[in-house]
Amino acid sequence: MKLLTKLITAISLSTLVCTPLFASTNITITPAPNTSVATSVATIDETTGLPILTLEESIKGALSKNNSLALNSQQHTLLQEQMNSMDDIGAYKYQQIYISYNQNVQQREFLKDKVTADITKRYNSIILIGEEIKNIEANIALKKEAIKVLEIQKKAGMAISLQIDAANLELKNLEANKLAKEETLKSEKEAFLMLTNKDLNKYALENSISFEPFRLENPKAYFQTNADKYLKYQNELAVLQSDNIFENFINPVTGSAYAPTYAEYLSAKYSASSATLNVKDSKDTLVQNLLSSYASLLNMEEQINTLESQKALIEKQLATAAVQRKVGMMTKLEYEQQAIKLDDLSFNLVSLINSYNLLVQTLQKPWS
Repeated sequence: MKLLTKLITAISLSTLVCTPLFASTNITITPAPNTSVATSVATIDETTGLPILTLEESIKGALSKNNSLALNSQQHTLLQEQMNSMDDIGAYKYQQIYISYNQNVQQREFLKDKVTADITKRYNSIILIGEEIKNIEANIALKKEAIKVLEIQKKAGMAISLQIDAANLELKNLEANKLAKEETLKSEKEAFLMLTNKDLNKYALENSISFEPFRLENPKAYFQTNADKYLKYQNELAVLQSDNIFENFINPVTGSAYAPTYAEYLSAKYSASSATLNVKDSKDTLVQNLLSSYASLLNMEEQINTLESQKALIEKQLATAAVQRKVGMMTKLEYEQQAIKLDDLSFNLVSLINSYNLLVQTLQKPWS
């Protein structure tokens, strides 16, 4: 259920309703890096004068603070010592510990992937919220100018009070939305600080956008392979349990076996069968969810292509509007009102690309 929830969340981001953003703003989203990549040298952001905090540095900070990884290390040591203390490496108990040990090693890599995905999502979300606030501020400034024009028109008998009242209400809504987004940004930065030990009030974030279509020749085979990897050691433990049913009937104190009743035998057999079937059902469910999400991803790709085409068209229309403004056929306010439509589309496009990248991460590493 956790995986399914994450998949639905990633998909739902594609329907995010965004307010406009000035087209001149350089919005950038950073894809999740390989955690083994070395940290880049800090540079200074020319706009803010602050050092740039890279995504790699953020992930490195989060990995060093993660409690689950610390517990994983403790469990690793414990399992290793338990194996070292046992002489009979063919014993059922030893085999259980050995599989758990390998599972622990795999789980550490899974945890790193999970941290990487989480910090990537938060990092890019903070970028988007910051840009959305700038966008709202631009809308507020534009709305104030529109109200001034309406007031002038009212004096000339070309506008009525109702139009001004409606514009003022829109202005109040924009200002309230700005305050809400600022609170959200503050909250996100506080959470980021707790997770990474990085105070984003002292840093600028790195700007880079990356969109690469994710296509699979055989999606089902790809997801089955990932599911097998994800459930590998759960399956091994289930098989071990199924092959050693009579281990349930050994006295833990004396180590001697006893003859179970038929009901006890059936109960042990049922437990073993349940473990095996649960792994199979988990794999089937996971593969089906991933296939469904992959179909959604292809649809998102089409949406991205459509938005890119729409953006190119609006850019041409805006270029024509710029000429009209230059020759006096359009006012500055009218031009800016058209320009904000391009900004709106640009922001929605970047938001959709970010959602697409989040879903790709989940498809590639469903354990993250």
